[in-house]
Amino acid sequence: MLLTLDTPQRQTLNTMQLFGVTCRFFDVGIRLFSDSAQYIDMFRKIYKPFIIAEAAAGEFPAWYLFETCPFSRGSSVIIDNTLYELPSGEAFLGHAEIFLFQKLIDRVTNYLLLHGGVVAQGDAGYIVYAGSGAGKTTLVLNLVLQGYKFLSDEYCPLRLEDFAVIPAPQGIGLKKDSPFLQTILRTGVEYVDCSGKYYVDCESIVPGSLGGVCKAKYFIMLTSEQEHQPSASAFQKIEVCLFREAESLIAILNDLPGVTVIHQSPKQFYTECILSLPRTRTAIRALHTFMKRYEHLLYYVAPVREKKTDFSHKPRLVPMQRSEALFEIFTNLSNRSPSSALLARTAQSYQQLLMTIATFLKDVECYRLTTGNLEGMTQLINAL
Repeated sequence: MLLTLDTPQRQTLNTMQLFGVTCRFFDVGIRLFSDSAQYIDMFRKIYKPFIIAEAAAGEFPAWYLFETCPFSRGSSVIIDNTLYELPSGEAFLGHAEIFLFQKLIDRVTNYLLLHGGVVAQGDAGYIVYAGSGAGKTTLVLNLVLQGYKFLSDEYCPLRLEDFAVIPAPQGIGLKKDSPFLQTILRTGVEYVDCSGKYYVDCESIVPGSLGGVCKAKYFIMLTSEQEHQPSASAFQKIEVCLFREAESLIAILNDLPGVTVIHQSPKQFYTECILSLPRTRTAIRALHTFMKRYEHLLYYVAPVREKKTDFSHKPRLVPMQRSEALFEIFTNLSNRSPSSALLARTAQSYQQLLMTIATFLKDVECYRLTTGNLEGMTQLINAL
């Protein structure tokens, strides 16, 4: 359910006794409130480096997470006076985090946000770039255990004024199949169990491991053996989740050039669609135009990774053309949605954004790393 709050409802929000926290992510700040002390406590622990002292009234917008919302049937998120009803129960916090962060990331103006982990040796940064589930976190943690400094597990923020890599050390999110999970949990470190991941402060695993601002020297893109096959690279699968009020948009998705809706599944408050999307400029541009037009009806959009990462193979590290790296970064940039502040900064010019990424890559060595055993991948990176 989507609902725009009226004046009495907004006044009610201002008088409610809620738990809260103030945080700044890169160049964007928010005040987050909730009726659940547990939600705010989990948020504080996972995003501890981003928590700041209370901001002055009106300095940052107020966003809300409601386990039980007074204006809807169940659990909801309120952003900019718009209420979004989300699944209740154990899944709520995971859904809410995804939704909140996409809205937050869209407001980041002065950084390129790559979906990748970052480690460093001295002032040389290593960007480990990959989609969700590709083994990025596992490799980053293994490098930290080998003496590299930790900057980020999830986002690589590149400051536009000088392309410096800024640390973003939120808790490391270990999935249940992580080869490190049981060993780390047996040490007794504090963790947060949220949305199928165990979040652990990297400093509690390896004291003194946090790194500082650095310059990117290496861009390392993790790929699987299947992704090297030409037949696998012509199309990609995209998950698009529409609020239930927007199910009529499925027909419009099917009419986009080259796009096919190959699966749809109704959920409690949204409909999940899996698209087959050709890797062409026309198809990608058409999907972005769709996203811009119907942004208020989209719950979630992300690439689909179908196969579990295999760490048993012998890994391979090969040079990558900067033009390939440019395409990968551009098409998967976290804060490049059609309504993003970053795109507004470039006057909606994709060409200008491409030129910015190309300038960043000019002094960066680019490689493809086929996932394999951790010791082998670490040795290949050490040899750079």
